Amino acid sequence: MVSMCPRLLAIVTKALLSVSVKPILLWMKAIRKHLYWCARSTKQGFGELILAKWKSLIRHISDKHDGHPDKLYPQCEHGELEPRVWIPVGE
Repeated sequence: MVSMCPRLLAIVTKALLSVSVKPILLWMKAIRKHLYWCARSTKQGFGELILAKWKSLIRHISDKHDGHPDKLYPQCEHGELEPRVWIPVGE
């Protein structure tokens, strides 16, 4: 059974590096930072605003920075962004 571990690890690693998952891996650091920012940038007692900011991540990583469906957080607060790999909606 122990001899299967390296093989299993290789299979999982290969799957994570597939085309469909690779863009998400590129965003992992930003996703973690976004979660931290949602909590740190919002005053205590405004849980719904934290959630609205968190949900905006899906639109942000697909290069949509305004028109968010939650009226509590309708657009991103950042300015111009550096070029990056965006994740198209639905993938």
